[in-house]
Amino acid sequence: MSAAETIPDLLHSQASELGIKPFMQVWGAGEGVVLTLSFAEFARRVLVAQHSLTATGHIAAGDHVAMLSHPTVQYFVHAIALICNGSVCVNLNWRMPASGLSATIQVSASTVVVSSGRFATEARYLAGGQRALPLLWLNAPPGAAATTDVVLPALDGPSIPAHLSAALPTSRSSPSSATAVIMFTSGSTATPKAVPLTHRGLLWNCRQRLRMQGEAFAEPNAGTLSLLPNFHVIGFTNNFLFNLLAGVRCVVQLNAGSVALTAQLMMEACACTRPTVLDTVPWLVEELLAELEDKEEEHRDGSCLSRLHFILAGGCALSEELLLPKLARHGVTLWPHYGQTELGGPALIGGLAGSLGAMRPLPGVQFELIGEDGRAADQGELVLLGMQCATAGYLAGSNGRTLSGEAASTAERFYTGDVFRRIEAPDGSGSWLEHICRQVGSGRDLGGIWDESGRDMGRIWEGYGQDMGKIWAGYGQDMGKIWAGYGQDMG
Repeated sequence: MSAAETIPDLLHSQASELGIKPFMQVWGAGEGVVLTLSFAEFARRVLVAQHSLTATGHIAAGDHVAMLSHPTVQYFVHAIALICNGSVCVNLNWRMPASGLSATIQVSASTVVVSSGRFATEARYLAGGQRALPLLWLNAPPGAAATTDVVLPALDGPSIPAHLSAALPTSRSSPSSATAVIMFTSGSTATPKAVPLTHRGLLWNCRQRLRMQGEAFAEPNAGTLSLLPNFHVIGFTNNFLFNLLAGVRCVVQLNAGSVALTAQLMMEACACTRPTVLDTVPWLVEELLAELEDKEEEHRDGSCLSRLHFILAGGCALSEELLLPKLARHGVTLWPHYGQTELGGPALIGGLAGSLGAMRPLPGVQFELIGEDGRAADQGELVLLGMQCATAGYLAGSNGRTLSGEAASTAERFYTGDVFRRIEAPDGSGSWLEHICRQVGSGRDLGGIWDESGRDMGRIWEGYGQDMGKIWAGYGQDMGKIWAGYGQDMG
């Protein structure tokens, strides 16, 4: 396991040690794997991107750079290039309305916008605000180009032009305590808050997860599959940065954002890329198992899932009554996991046989449950001790809850704000934790949750002056699918 303490150091050490080992695979429905980048090739493209970004004259070390893009090769290469340059990558939630994105730009103090052409309307709106920010394109926007448009070189093809590699820069040295990425909370209970995540914290989380689940990543050609958004820690940390540290494959969807994420799509991707871990959300697990049930003859050999050590699912409670019989029939192991944006990755992961709710903290992490009277209890707010990836606090202007009872860093004592209960395992393995939250039987009845906890969506987003009912209806999305994936505390 790499001992690197910063993301640039990790990138270059893995490129040197793992070389031509496959790292990032681009998979498309009906097309299979169309591109594979080794650890060394991915690092080379990052250096090319770093040179291209600095050559624009708009990006310097320490800048906060807002990125608006689906999780593509072009995005990941440039996101890491920004971090290698000593800049901070600000991952914007492209599902927000434009005015919401504008608010996150302000809170994160972003000075440059980097966008894919797909979000041209939103990007021009953001860049054309009161501060008139520079705008760089990951790929050419549709329509006539503006005279000020700067399109970055395409680094997502089978090869890149030789002249781009002529004078590659070296990564800037950043302290491990420096902010590498800014993510935003889901906004499920309030306006999204800006969460700064450090190099040291992100890599610590990845290392502890690898120590906990190392067996699944020890076999040759191991890897994960998720296809979830890059503005969420499941998509960015769990299934990209973790893979870089663990030395295993990650999968990027070809034309991400243009094909709906369905159980059938995931099964096709599993059958082709053969991951050892599938990391997803509960509603998709339920649809995947239903697909196996409906087409049992077609999938009777389970080939699409045969290599999986387990499936991870987080976002809301899993229905044991609904899922356990199907999991047993198809020989699939499913573990819950719990994390928050404020932690940069998972904090608790399941593993108790016969339970889809029991979880334990990462190695080296202890916990307390604090009851309403402020005393230790068997059910109460979960406080994590020794969670070294915990953010020290939200960025100014986020108006977030208190993360710690101490005035200093939250790394040693992190208040999650979520209620858990202690359960004793029948197998004698000791204490486990179970999240006390609304269990969504099929992962779709999110309307009831919003009726109770966020009755007037306008109140949550009133700072943006938007009628969220109209906005979300306009997207034509199933709110259950959207929010089940992004809001950990759906209660």
